[in-house]
Amino acid sequence: MSKKELIKKQLSGSTESGENITVTIEGNSSMPFWNHDLKFVAAIALLGTVNEKDFVEDDKWEDYDEYVARVMEALHIPDFR
Repeated sequence: MSKKELIKKQLSGSTESGENITVTIEGNSSMPFWNHDLKFVAAIALLGTVNEKDFVEDDKWEDYDEYVARVMEALHIPDFR
């Protein structure tokens, strides 16, 4: 088991409409310089809270499909649509 280090990191980005988004991640990382393991854990936790049924109920299925495609693109997974 590799040694873990407590990390607190802020990541910023912007939406397609230009709104700024900031996410703070805090936790233990076994990759203290890169923190990729911590980023994956945070992303999985956030994505786990998304409910596709809510998109369907709000007639936003196409938006959901586009978000999924963007996640796949970010992970370099081919789009099979």
